[in-house]
Amino acid sequence: MNVVIKNLPAEEKVYFNEELKQSEDALFNTTMILQTGKLVFCNAGGYIYHTGHDSTVDKFKSPVDIQDKILVFFEQLFEKNRAVNDGEISSYAQSMVLYELNWRFKQHTLFPYHLKEADFEMWMKRLKKIFKEISVDTILHQPLMDYYHKIHFIERFKEEIRVENNSYGISFIIKTN
Repeated sequence: MNVVIKNLPAEEKVYFNEELKQSEDALFNTTMILQTGKLVFCNAGGYIYHTGHDSTVDKFKSPVDIQDKILVFFEQLFEKNRAVNDGEISSYAQSMVLYELNWRFKQHTLFPYHLKEADFEMWMKRLKKIFKEISVDTILHQPLMDYYHKIHFIERFKEEIRVENNSYGISFIIKTN
């Protein structure tokens, strides 16, 4: 990446967002990929990822610590994606957000229930706004997301599925206009 950045014209250079305490690397890498439209694989190299108890991921795992930071990352990711994609959000960027949401959801570290009701509602409105940019198709095709988690996200944030639980079992019905 250093060679690529070094050779870019000054107005196209991308830097780490130092104010974003978590996911700054994901935002940086995605911005570079979106800008060039290219991804190159090599057989050598690597990414040194600190996974100890004092790592950034561990430090910001709790909703108490990450509440706004995670939404800022999603919003900036979509903003940068829109800028290079004719106003659209690519399925790649949508999937990045869903991956982050899914692992936090599975570990019960997504929702900041510690917030006061009004603050929690504002947080949820921001998350719903993010979900407006994510297609149902992208959610349904998430490879690492459990089927019922997909249904939960679609029902709660997209409001395009009705759940019926009756003597026949549980049914998920797609709402149509």
